[in-house]
Amino acid sequence: MLDQEKNSANSAPDALSPTANTSATGAALQVIGRYRWVICGLLLFATTKSYMDRQVLSVLKETLSHDFHWTEIDYSNIVLTFQTFYAVGMVLVGRLVDKLGTRKAFALTMTCWSIASMSNGFGKSYGHFIFAAAALGLGQAGMFPASIKAVAEWFPRKERALATGIFNAGTNIGAILGPLIVPFITYRWDGSGRSSSSARSDLFGSRCG
Repeated sequence: MLDQEKNSANSAPDALSPTANTSATGAALQVIGRYRWVICGLLLFATTKSYMDRQVLSVLKETLSHDFHWTEIDYSNIVLTFQTFYAVGMVLVGRLVDKLGTRKAFALTMTCWSIASMSNGFGKSYGHFIFAAAALGLGQAGMFPASIKAVAEWFPRKERALATGIFNAGTNIGAILGPLIVPFITYRWDGSGRSSSSARSDLFGSRCG
């Protein structure tokens, strides 16, 4: 049923032409209207979650550097690994989205980056964080290609800019919430007398669960 409604969304822009049948246009938009804004809300949530996940490592930089004796170069290498795989992944995962479709590809990439982020809570070596950064970059690379394709599939041409603006707002929402939530959780768990490594594990787990 959802596929039929999505197909209706694809045909909606053509139906909006001056020569189109008005009643057919109204019927098509009424059908997809029940779902397209829900889809947009889910894209907003995913974008927010993605950018919150990115903030965890940077906000906990001092804690992690202390626990694992990282130098500035060690930390920069982790960041570089993420950025490199994120850039390369845009091309690779973008092709995957075209092949699998938005639903399957989005589920796959979100699962990948969530597991990668959560695994940092159990990391005990520098190599683990490098590997997790690579997996996080590859997973999050699929977010924008899948989101943009979803908007193109579900929304008529005249509403695509609005839908894109809504889900893209999650980049700033996540960037704001991350630095607010991460220190609070870290302080709350550290304040209970447990070690910072235990608090770190709970933080990554609660962020990605």
